[in-house]
Order: sequence, then structure tokens, then C-alpha cells
Amino acid sequence: MKQKIKDDLLNARKSKDDLRKSLLGVLLGEIQLDESRSGKEMDDSGVVKHIKKLKKSCDEMYDRGDEKAFQESKILDAYLPTEMSALEIVSAIRSENGLIEELVNAPNRMRLMGKVKAVLDKDGRPYDGKMVSVVIKEI
Repeated sequence: MKQKIKDDLLNARKSKDDLRKSLLGVLLGEIQLDESRSGKEMDDSGVVKHIKKLKKSCDEMYDRGDEKAFQESKILDAYLPTEMSALEIVSAIRSENGLIEELVNAPNRMRLMGKVKAVLDKDGRPYDGKMVSVVIKEI
């Protein structure tokens, strides 16, 4: 993922896309600074954390009326993996033998959140914990 950001930064420089060039330069700088502090190469999950952090900052700036921040946020969205939808979460729960029945019969379904998250982690795709909570409550 870091290599894709580097390649896109190079393309932004060549195409004179100042917004993308500036944003990706900041992102890459943050990643490289963190790598130099830790002394090791950052994996994709670390890169995603930096993207989310920068996106959150852009979203806060947009809430204060900065229109440029909205465009930056959209650029960063392209680098984030898509989260599982509610239907995909339900499908993953159903694929685990006995889990759906256990959820239906449980007096307090939220106590099974750890089991559900373990099943979702097998998939490897990111998911929204709040969405998982809503799905569990509605089963």
C-alpha cells in the first residue's frame, strides 16, 4: 500500500495535481517519520491507521467549513479498504456453525460479541464495530 501511495505521489507531481501532491506528501511523511522512530518498515495495517488519522483530521476541518478538506477526504477514501456491509456481517455469522442459533437463544447477545468478532476477523476485511453491534441486536 505504501508503494501505491509513492507511485500516486509521483503521478501527482508529474500531472501537477497540487492538492493530491500535497496530501500524499504529508501522508508519506507521517508514515516515514513513524518508521524512523520505530526502526522498522510499516505494514499495511499501520499505513491504514495513518490514512484514517489524516482522514479524520480532514473531516474535522470540513466540519469547520474548509471545502478543500472535503476533497482531501475523498482522495484518502480511495486508499481505505471497504468495510463489510451489514449483509456481509450476517452472512459471515451464518457461515459459522451454531453461532446464529446461539445468538438467537442468548439472553444477552452482546456477551457473544467476542465470538462474532473472531468469526469476522477470519475474513480479514475491516468492519465497523457499531454495525456489528446493530446486527447482533437485530438477529
